[in-house]
Amino acid sequence: MDASVSQFGHLIHPDLNTPLHLPEDASILNILIHAIYDIPFAQYNPPLGTLLEVVRSLKKYGIPLTSCLNPANTLFEEISKRIPQMPLEVYTIAAGDDIF
Repeated sequence: MDASVSQFGHLIHPDLNTPLHLPEDASILNILIHAIYDIPFAQYNPPLGTLLEVVRSLKKYGIPLTSCLNPANTLFEEISKRIPQMPLEVYTIAAGDDIF
């Protein structure tokens, strides 16, 4: 959780034994954790919509997008491969956050 600048959206309490309740679907959380630690996740073959939700979740939980969305990272690579599927949606997210 050191990757977050906001203690994971202010959800992490000083007592680390307190469970976190996150509203995201497990498929999004799985890719989110992979993206934070830059662990390859192509084997899960997530759809582009899931990857874009991961980008929104990174912002929500205070993870700097520059740490997960640059050409050297898996998330960037996987989104780039899928741009032709939903170009307007990718452009909208990219332009709104000055990424890609």
